[in-house]
Amino acid sequence: MPIAVADKNAVGKARDNPNHSPQLPQPQGRLELSFNPFKMLGQLVGPALRRKIYCGLCAAACCALCIAILPNIVGGLVLKMF
Repeated sequence: MPIAVADKNAVGKARDNPNHSPQLPQPQGRLELSFNPFKMLGQLVGPALRRKIYCGLCAAACCALCIAILPNIVGGLVLKMF
């Protein structure tokens, strides 16, 4: 940045307000600690990633359920064959 531009737009001298050129909004809420994992996940990641995580967890639960039921189904088919 050229010195002429820096001198023209000086920010933060003494007790002047340094938040100009450009004006930035105040920070929004801080992280709230919680034992609720869904609330913490909502604060840590955005909605698109959160949706992907929820879909992945649902898919993993469905796969685990199918794997848990599979021995009963196979056992029933084997018993019917004999």
